Amino acid sequence: MTETIHPVGEGYKPMTEVTVNCRHDRRYRFTPEKTALLLIDLQAEFFTDDVGECADEMNAILPRVAGVLALARRIGCKVVYTRES
Repeated sequence: MTETIHPVGEGYKPMTEVTVNCRHDRRYRFTPEKTALLLIDLQAEFFTDDVGECADEMNAILPRVAGVLALARRIGCKVVYTRES
């Protein structure tokens, strides 16, 4: 990130723009107030041994997802979840 992140709470100021460094020297710029993080199918049943060999691969992404989710909340992005049912 190239911008300073202010945690939500006392003294919080919405950010006007955030820049995230991506793979291959790309950068993604967005405005938190106009951006939502969409989390798709993160129910526990998709991360158990019942899903077969991919359970370990699925569980490996959870720390990164948790980090992105925490960042989105701190900078004021909306968070949207979907659920398979």
